[in-house]
Amino acid sequence: MSGIGKTTLASALYDKVSGQFDASCFIENVSRIYKDGGANAVMKQILQQTMDENNLETYRPSEISSIVRNRLCNRKLLVVLDNVDLLDQVEELAINPESLSTGSRMIITTRDMHILKAYGTWLVSQNTRMSYQVYEVPLLNNNDARELFYRKAFKSKDPTNGCVKLTPEVLNYVQGLPLAVRVVGSFLRTRNAGEWRDALNRLRNNPDKEVMDVLQVSFEGLHPVAQEIFLHIACFFKGEKEDYVTRILDACELHPLIGIQSLVERSLIAIRDEEIYMHDMLQELGKKIVRQQFPGEPGLWSRLWLYQDVYGVMTTQTGTNKVKAIILNKKGHNSEYRRLRADGLSIMQGLQILILYHNDFSGSLKFLSNSLQYLEWHGYPFVSLPLNFEPYVLVELNMPCSSIQRLWNDHKDLPCLKRVDLSNSKCLVETPNFSGSKILERLDLTGCINLSYVHPSIGLLEKLVFLSFEGCRSLVRIVLHGDTASKLCSLKVLHLSGCTKLETIPEFTGVSNLEYLDIDQCTSLSIID
Repeated sequence: MSGIGKTTLASALYDKVSGQFDASCFIENVSRIYKDGGANAVMKQILQQTMDENNLETYRPSEISSIVRNRLCNRKLLVVLDNVDLLDQVEELAINPESLSTGSRMIITTRDMHILKAYGTWLVSQNTRMSYQVYEVPLLNNNDARELFYRKAFKSKDPTNGCVKLTPEVLNYVQGLPLAVRVVGSFLRTRNAGEWRDALNRLRNNPDKEVMDVLQVSFEGLHPVAQEIFLHIACFFKGEKEDYVTRILDACELHPLIGIQSLVERSLIAIRDEEIYMHDMLQELGKKIVRQQFPGEPGLWSRLWLYQDVYGVMTTQTGTNKVKAIILNKKGHNSEYRRLRADGLSIMQGLQILILYHNDFSGSLKFLSNSLQYLEWHGYPFVSLPLNFEPYVLVELNMPCSSIQRLWNDHKDLPCLKRVDLSNSKCLVETPNFSGSKILERLDLTGCINLSYVHPSIGLLEKLVFLSFEGCRSLVRIVLHGDTASKLCSLKVLHLSGCTKLETIPEFTGVSNLEYLDIDQCTSLSIID
């Protein structure tokens, strides 16, 4: 990641070994040179440093390429290309690896792992004698971070200053990022303990601009869709399971398979134990980017993740169409916070993602954004969805433990809907008409103890893979019109256990893909249509 010391390490290595080569060069900030003058400008720098060639302005690009090929031929060469951010920046150079002497080395520093792998693979394909290695620079361990911090803050390896006892707090804040260690250490030098504490409190809320500016370069180099994924992870999904996040991002058409991999390759996130990890400072960068366009006006932010911001926006009804996502996690919900106004949601018509674990709302919910693509509301406190709710692009509707009695009346076109979870919604009495949700893949009605009517349109769901009525103890019959059960051609899992009053179900033997059928405790089941 930015600020981790790639250039510093490459420079130190260059100083140590460059004398062992016939010629050597260290090209700083290749990205900027290429942007200003293309590959020709980079090659001029190589010639100037390796051959003391300074009169190159009159040569055409093709002549520069020829000079590079001829002058560097059969020489043991060391080339360091620092801060490469496009594959073209190395592929367009006229350096022919086959013409260099044995022992030549090229070192590339970049924030994008894909560049190294793609270029290295190409080199090996051109010449099997070639090889490449990728070194991912790690964060500083605690001992090295402490030593660097002492040098910057105290100008000593073994300080006796009374502020030393605050060092663990500083190291916890910087999390091994060398740039942050250096900047914070230099800032705290000569200050007293009170100033240290005050500075740390300020940094936690307002990170250092120098550090943020360096990190922001990585963000700005991302594809716009990858930027959206980065901001979602920074604001909402750090520490969440990768497959869960992927589902949400996919629902929003953000192409998460390539997008998440791109962030991994650029060291902006890491996947550990199937969870998404992001450095705290990168997380703060993401939140800062969201806030900075409209400081102090959360109703104009694209994302809301803090209860106090959501409460303020909903209480004052200052939400706008700019709010695209609201996610309040399960930590400390309900009892710790004041009641939210339901009508505050009604004015945010641009919402695409809504995830809530709160059920303490005042008033009634008269409107929800029709732009919603992912809706997850644990303990939804209302008896139905708003009458005018027409979320044509909704992909997932998850409302476990809700107070829903009926989702909607009559037919509703939801052509993108893939998953519905109403598990443990104890007030639910009937399922809706699903004829407008032809690609529904998963329907979970587990624990809906008052469910007594299943709309026959369920039999039309040709993409349905998972269906659960487990524990629906008021359900007496499941009746589908005609032979529509045979259209459940994708159904693999059917849970009916605990349906103690269930008497009638369709004939499922025609469902060839059915892998699991659970009818345990269905003591009244005696009639098979």
